[in-house]
Amino acid sequence: ISSEPIGENSSSFKGKAPLPFYNYVNSADFTDIEKESIFKAIGNELKRVGKSAFRSKSQDDFERYVFMKKNPLSKKFILSNITWNSNDWKSPSNDKSNHSWVQKDGNIPHESWNFDFDNPRNTKDKICGYNQWTNPPRISGNNNLIIYYSNNKIVGFYGKVEILRNSVSVSENEDYNLIAEKDFSLVLENKIDDIKSKGYLENKKRIGQIGFIYLKDIDNIFSILGEAKRLNPKQAQKIDAIINWIREEDVTSYKNDNNMNDISLNQILYGPPGTGKTYSLQNSYFDKFTSNTGQNNYKFVTFHQSFTYEDFIEGIKPVINDAQQEGEVTYEIADGVFKKLALEAKQNPNTDYAIFIDEINRGNIAKIFGELITLIEPDKRGVLSVVLPYSKTEFTVPKNLSIIGTMNTADRSIALLDTALRRRFEFIEVMPKASLLHDKIIEGIDLEKILTIINDRIEFLFDRDHTIGHSYLLKVKTYKDLCKSFRNEIIPLLQEYFYNDWEKVQLVLGDNKKWGKQDEMKLVQQTKSYSSSEEKNLFGEDLEDYEEVTIFEVNPNLIAKQYDKIPKEAFIYIYDKPVIK
Repeated sequence: ISSEPIGENSSSFKGKAPLPFYNYVNSADFTDIEKESIFKAIGNELKRVGKSAFRSKSQDDFERYVFMKKNPLSKKFILSNITWNSNDWKSPSNDKSNHSWVQKDGNIPHESWNFDFDNPRNTKDKICGYNQWTNPPRISGNNNLIIYYSNNKIVGFYGKVEILRNSVSVSENEDYNLIAEKDFSLVLENKIDDIKSKGYLENKKRIGQIGFIYLKDIDNIFSILGEAKRLNPKQAQKIDAIINWIREEDVTSYKNDNNMNDISLNQILYGPPGTGKTYSLQNSYFDKFTSNTGQNNYKFVTFHQSFTYEDFIEGIKPVINDAQQEGEVTYEIADGVFKKLALEAKQNPNTDYAIFIDEINRGNIAKIFGELITLIEPDKRGVLSVVLPYSKTEFTVPKNLSIIGTMNTADRSIALLDTALRRRFEFIEVMPKASLLHDKIIEGIDLEKILTIINDRIEFLFDRDHTIGHSYLLKVKTYKDLCKSFRNEIIPLLQEYFYNDWEKVQLVLGDNKKWGKQDEMKLVQQTKSYSSSEEKNLFGEDLEDYEEVTIFEVNPNLIAKQYDKIPKEAFIYIYDKPVIK
């Protein structure tokens, strides 16, 4: 960037004053990963001289990269214009275009072969295409989806697509600057029209003739793919592949509701079971604490009732020494998982470390953290120290060590957590997202509607902390999978939530009498109701403490795994009220 040494502010850099070095790097032809490396290097220097020394109109953007660790791997969705081609972009057409670049010197537009899957320039798994842009999208990698748009219609998709910095020339009239995966790319047999009136432009009025826009609403993406699937049932398999690929990413990051790029030092993801909290750690957070060489700068632990201070910080542990008399045991002070990681982080102050604690609320947090509950506060890190009780050594928590946990609100409400803990952690709610099941239809059964109505009923009967997470249905691919999910996971969870109050479980599943399901369609069925006369037959008297007693059971076919005997209406009528004739 500059041959000059880095000074106390951006004016030390050569360039077009007063623009800071951030503007140069961000506008230059670097990939996101290269930018991040440059910004991190400069950021380390800024930390040394004092961040307060940096003042410019781009400070917020710069800090977003340097101090909040921008993740370059998140998916990008691009709605891009393409010249109309009545041959479905499998060969040049005679369609007239108002694009000046198309007619220049009589050239055939390079986009004419975008969906010619048999073109020799393609490989077995990749398809090479072209887009003419005034300024191309500034994205890197192939974790991107291009949605092609022409004549107010959505015409096709390029999935897992990489945008090349420079076009590759095949012939005088044929170039390509895109490489996508064939399994995630297709031209629609039936195009999606009126996309502006349907809101697919996300409040944009238009796209330029050789332009594009970034789409940021994940619900909108799923709506586009859902309509494409409905209009093109023969192409449903490939469209499903795109949908499932999008869903692979951490479900809490799509709408960026939780600002995943801004990771605080002490953070807890909380929500009902099955909402993707642990999945989020594994698929989003882990990468942020993994070096370019693949070294993991983090540890993952699960708290439980037997987990102790000695496991976490330090304690006296038994050691069997083979050199001593057989069976003799000695004891020594051993560092716990957190202390080991903290010592490593202190030795590498320019590297970010993290400890991930799954099910943090299942342990006795006050006992596990001990005196560290004070040291983990951001303003006390690296400043305040304590003497540890076993080793008698001075210990402080470094500033480059994050503590990130997860907790199920179904196990324990946040309101019940230790006040000191709540004050020191940032809590990020991760709730069920029924939209991730948008257009996920299994033999006529709408999974999005099932999850939505079940959670609405649970919230009414109980509370929102005990709703059902989307992961229970996200993995469903067949009717058998759906039956298994209800048999093994959802119904037992409801049984636990409502403490075997089967009448409430019936209300949640639409199996109550007034909803109108026939008995064979009910997932939870009433088998017997004991009246006063039947009580006398059983016990010889009418028991005063018992009114009418009703016995319930889970559908016997569901228990017996005879899923083919369970009518589809058992699930459809969870959200659609039966019409009683």
